[in-house]
Amino acid sequence: MQKRAVHVLSLVGMAVVLAAAASGCTRETPPTASYTVEEYLAKPDVMEAKLRECANNPGELRDTPDCVNVKAAAQQHGIGSRKKMEPLKFPSAEEMNASTKPAEPK
Repeated sequence: MQKRAVHVLSLVGMAVVLAAAASGCTRETPPTASYTVEEYLAKPDVMEAKLRECANNPGELRDTPDCVNVKAAAQQHGIGSRKKMEPLKFPSAEEMNASTKPAEPK
């Protein structure tokens, strides 16, 4: 009788272990991004809102596809806006000398 109880307990134990292992092997689909980098660039208001959301919870959201895309879009947006800037105009030597001369008394 004791052998039978041990056999039943071992079968129950094996069933529990198999059930636990099977529940840990579920296939989860990886998260996908709601917007691409180009879509974020085309929608600055959506990009700004998602940037705030990602910055507010970086521990959980930093590596999500949307936060990765919006950070890339924001970086490209920043670089793009600098490309549109006019070139810097440095003062000429005459202008530099003129600004260092003391003012003439009146």
